[in-house]
Parts: sequence; C-alpha cells; structure tokens
Amino acid sequence: RSKVLTVAYLGLIIFIFSFELARKKDTKFDFLSLFHLFFILLYPLPGFFITSLAGNYEIFDPNVIRLSVYDIQYSIQVPLAIFTTYFLVIFGYYSPSALKYGSIVNITPRSNTIFWIITVGILFLGLFAVAIYTAQYGGLVQAIADANFIRSGSVKRQALGFFIRLVYFNFFAAYLIASWLFIKQNQRKNLVLWLLFTLVMISSLISAFLVSARATMILALSNFYLAYILYRRKVALPVLIPVLIAIALFIVYGKILFYSLSGFSKGGYIEFVSRFQQASGQSNEEGSFITSLVKVFSYGFTSLYAASKEYYPLRLLGDWLYGIGSFLPDKLMRVDVPDTVSTNNTIYLAGNTDYEIPAGFIASCIYSWSWVGVVIFSFAYGWIGRYLQTILYRHLYKIFWVPFLYAAIAQAWCDFLASGDPRIFLQANFCLLVSLIFLLMFGVKISVNKNLSSEAF
Repeated sequence: RSKVLTVAYLGLIIFIFSFELARKKDTKFDFLSLFHLFFILLYPLPGFFITSLAGNYEIFDPNVIRLSVYDIQYSIQVPLAIFTTYFLVIFGYYSPSALKYGSIVNITPRSNTIFWIITVGILFLGLFAVAIYTAQYGGLVQAIADANFIRSGSVKRQALGFFIRLVYFNFFAAYLIASWLFIKQNQRKNLVLWLLFTLVMISSLISAFLVSARATMILALSNFYLAYILYRRKVALPVLIPVLIAIALFIVYGKILFYSLSGFSKGGYIEFVSRFQQASGQSNEEGSFITSLVKVFSYGFTSLYAASKEYYPLRLLGDWLYGIGSFLPDKLMRVDVPDTVSTNNTIYLAGNTDYEIPAGFIASCIYSWSWVGVVIFSFAYGWIGRYLQTILYRHLYKIFWVPFLYAAIAQAWCDFLASGDPRIFLQANFCLLVSLIFLLMFGVKISVNKNLSSEAF
C-alpha cells in the first residue's frame, strides 16, 4: 500500500500544478496560488518522500523521531484528510457567496497626511521596540549574536522580551513607504523619501536578524517582489529564478546562518565563518539538500499521524482563547493556561523536548473538532481567502498601498495553513493585524454597497 500512497501524493502534486496553470486568475498570482505553494510543501511533497522511504525515517530526526510508532505505510486516514482538506478549501474559495460579499465592500482612502501620520507612527513603534529590546541584551550587536539562542531558550529571555513581537512594525512601515516611493510615480526623486526608505529597510533587516527566523525574513522580503508582480502585472523571470534559488538555500542554511552570527561576539568575522563551515558540514553529513529541504516542511504532514492516532480530548475553540491570552503578561494570568495544540503535538511526535513542532492547519482541525473540524474549517478557510482577495483586488489599482497589503494579507492567510496554532499565528502576525486596524480605523473610509453584485463587478 505504501507505493499506492506515494503515487497518490505524486498525483495530487501534478493535479495542483496543472490546476494552477490552467485556472483563470485576475492577477499573475492570487491567494490560491500561494495556498497551492504552501500546501504542496507541507503535505503531498513530504508525503511523497516519506511514504517512499519504506520505514527508513532516520533522516528526518530529530524533529519527528517517533514516526516509526505510527503505521505510516498503511494508514489511510492521513491521505484522506489531506485530499479532503484540499478540495474543501477549493470549494470554499470558489463559493459564489465569498465573491458576492467581497464585492460589496468599498474602501476610500483619506488624505495623504493621515497616511503619513500612520506610517511614521508604525515606524516609530518598530524602531522603539528595537531600541528597548536590544538595550537589555547589551546592545544591537550582542542581541543579534544571541538571537538564535534566545529563540531556542538557551539564553534566558529578559523581562522586556515581549518587545520582540513589536519589531515586526518595521516591516509594515517598509511596505507603506515603498508603496509611496515606487507606486507614486512623482515621488522617486525625493531625497528625503529615499533616506527614510533606506532607514526603514535597515531597521527591517535588523528586526529579521533579531527574530532569527527563516520564515520571517523570507516572507518579509518576498513581499516586495510579490507587490511588484501585482502592480506591474509581470513575473520578471530573470529575477524570479535567482530569488527562488536564494530562498531554497536560505531555507536549508538560514538556521545555520543565524547560529553562526553568535561568532561575532566571540571572535569576530573569523569565528563567524568557522562556525558556519562547521555547522554546514555537519548538516551535509545528515542528509542531502533535497532531504534537508523536505525535512523543514515535513511537520505538517507528520503531525497528521499524531492527530489521527493519539487519544486526547477535543480542544474545540480553546486555542483561540489561549492565543489571545498569550499577549497578556504572565502576572495578569490568574489561571493555569493549558498546553497549546503545538505543545501537545510535539509531545506526541517527539516526547518532552526543548523545541516545538507546529501542528499545521489540518492536524489542528482534527485536534479541535475531529473530522467535523476538517470539513467546516477547510471550507471556511477557503471562503475567507476568496472574500479577502475580492475586496483587495477591487482596490488593487485604485489605492497605491494595496498591492503591498494584498501580498501581506495573502501571506498571513497562508501562514495559518503552515502553523495551525492560533497562538503562533497571532503572535507572528500581531503587528500586521494592529497596523491593519490603524489603517482601517483612521486611514480609510469603508462602506457597503448592497446593490453591487459580483456579476456586475
């Protein structure tokens, strides 16, 4: 049966590629395009490789060290969940009601002055967060050097460690300033604006190194290219191919890079290079480049075995409450907060460890509401994606900052597919959500035209 599963996953990959190339899109890429990319990486691609291993799962250690516990070669529940989720998301995405209700929302921007007040305010929050966060670790250089250890827990997080969540404001400020600089045609010769853009890009890169997460840097920087594709309506293959190669290399070696940065505080550049070479050599010994790449994304697939085989009480919507409560200081939490879905998922897959394995969207649905959750949440997920896309596309070429907003929201939508944990999702996208609230409350006027139908649009 393992060969049947391997062929089934390969067939799903081919189907998704063919469907993506054949379907009609209003732009060069849309929400569903990014969903297809994330979905393939998280589910059918690892499924294809893992089911073809015939029990030789050692190459995926240490992230999923208990794979041999589960009957991977003969389990039908996991492929059934993957196929069911995919097609229900598609049904939700193409639901006429999502298009209809998204088409009646109108957004009108307020004055440029308000736009700049919001932009500068967001940038100030980001710069302030960087200053406060790095000060408690002995300065910027030391904070970057220790970032990987802080994230892993090897270095204790300081009392104001929650400011790391606020450095993401720099990214959103960069999107807004870039939209004014590159989409507002008459602003490209403004020296002050270029200096401000340079400042915000430097602060964004610093923030990415402080967070020490590969996904953060990749998604933040790729947003500029995605916005370019949306606005210019062309892919620019001479740029795309090197970008894809760079992303693949960074996915595999980014963690090593962040670890090696600690060498700067010990012996400068020489120590940095030495640590990078040593860690890269060790990584190459553990598996090939393709294996390492698949290994990064295998957690979504492998988590499905824990979700479908272990015994546990259904979590219902509790993880959303825990996710919201995670923003409150520990001293204000007078109750014992249960383990999150990712914590339990990690225990099932790897036992008690010092790292966390996200459950991914499908496993989280099963943990929450079993198969009923897979059906309801998958359809709702697709519906929400099309609803948001419809609103944004209607204003894509009317409001200069919407191309960047479109790309950022599409990435956030796919980010929940990757994490499946409301706490991880809310914390990673907190600054995006807050920035959106500022824009929607003060930067635009929102109205609903009930007479406008999707057919008219």
